[in-house]
Amino acid sequence: MNVVLPLREFGPRLKATTVGLGCGGLSGESGGYGFGSMTDSAAQRVLETSYELGIRLFDTAPIYGFGESERRLGDFFKAHPSFVNDSVIVTKLGVDWDESKNVRIDNSPEATRRMLGQSLERLGLSKVHVYMIHWPDLAMPVERTMETLADLKSQGMIGSIGVSNFSPEMIKEAERVAPIDVIQAPFSFASASAKETLLPFCGKEARGFMSYATLAKGILAGTVTGDRKFEASDVRARSNKTLLQLEAIKDELAQFRQLAADSAMSVSQLATAWVLSHAQVSTALCGCKSIEQVAEIVGAADAGIRPSLKAKLDELSLAATAKFDRVR
Repeated sequence: MNVVLPLREFGPRLKATTVGLGCGGLSGESGGYGFGSMTDSAAQRVLETSYELGIRLFDTAPIYGFGESERRLGDFFKAHPSFVNDSVIVTKLGVDWDESKNVRIDNSPEATRRMLGQSLERLGLSKVHVYMIHWPDLAMPVERTMETLADLKSQGMIGSIGVSNFSPEMIKEAERVAPIDVIQAPFSFASASAKETLLPFCGKEARGFMSYATLAKGILAGTVTGDRKFEASDVRARSNKTLLQLEAIKDELAQFRQLAADSAMSVSQLATAWVLSHAQVSTALCGCKSIEQVAEIVGAADAGIRPSLKAKLDELSLAATAKFDRVR
């Protein structure tokens, strides 16, 4: 029997499960922003297991596999059309590419309308629940992008407007045109600067907050070790940044692992539970490439953290963040 995980407010119009599936990992070896090879059947198993175990938020973007993640998510909902009714589907605009797959940021009105049409076609939908600006475009005034999004919303093609990787100042500028319902940013035990910048900003208004890199690209899942070799199609293979971040927080990570063991939790469960211990967080996005990873993450959805443990983790996170964010 299908279950539903705990729900939290996700902006003024939606509720989201406390754990969401980050679908970048479903991209396979298509390139773009992805995490290595994955077959169609494996992707469908991950999606089916996620739904069966209660996840009802699915986050994707065109650049994940140059459309492959959206296509696979679309195939899932085509096979299970009723699942759309109680799911929240998030996709994004702006990270575009040309015929040679040269990637660029383009938040222009023309690109916004074209990319939404392409995303809806891949997803097999007439409307997406949340449509987000993926990254700021310094060459395009955000007011023009927001005017386009407000128009698309009035046409019923998108439900809520969101932004990813925006500062509070950028959000205020965008909201001169239309309200921002959902904010997405990296937020994890290893990199928690959003705790001081964006979370209080969300708490003051009815904005949803969605963490990404909740598991620090595998560092907090235990899947990244010092000798890890990434596939060529894995975004982490393009530089040694992930391994340098791992090395930078090795002392804090060792303590984190011990606290997880003492709490009878896996490191990924404790990492997710710590993110969810912040009331302003609506949903913690976790990327999974196997049904075992999905089951593990779901176990953190309603796992509470006692105050004494949270205090230790908060202090440890401050130290880890200073080191982790220093790696460029």
